[in-house]
Amino acid sequence: MEWLGSVFTKYPEMAVYLAIGIGYLIGRLKFRGVGLGVVTGSLLGGIFIGNFFHVPVSDQAKAMLFLLFLFGIGYSVGPGFFSNLRGEGWRWAVLGVFVPVIGLITAYTVAHSLKLDPGYSAGLLSGSLTESPAIGTASEADKKYQAGCVVGMATDRLSRLYDPPQWPSCWEDNRRG
Repeated sequence: MEWLGSVFTKYPEMAVYLAIGIGYLIGRLKFRGVGLGVVTGSLLGGIFIGNFFHVPVSDQAKAMLFLLFLFGIGYSVGPGFFSNLRGEGWRWAVLGVFVPVIGLITAYTVAHSLKLDPGYSAGLLSGSLTESPAIGTASEADKKYQAGCVVGMATDRLSRLYDPPQWPSCWEDNRRG
């Protein structure tokens, strides 16, 4: 197994290809007619490989592969989107707005009442809603700002509806400039 880890360290693209191959295998599996699909299988394959091996990936490659993942989801769902909005589809559109708003309010309330630190709060929001953009926003905010400012970026607009919170000084400094 160590030889495979050294291969992935030297050639990280091999881990990506292996994840895609595992994804195709997982995607073909069906249980009582229900399968995960190739995109989900590839994601699970990548998680499996990342669990056992350290694969160094540049920030550009992470961003590109993340966008390719979102493209794959949109490409599989997109063709039937407008045709499904006719008739009863508007109910699904309302539900698609309702669930994230309620999830954001709930995550903000829980994080505020339990006094969670920003990292846990961002994880609560992105994990509870399984929102890829929330995960990306939280990780970018974590890199750009100090750790005490992560939740401030995610909940700034929502919190203005209630009362202006007391942000850490680093939030105010980064917000101005």
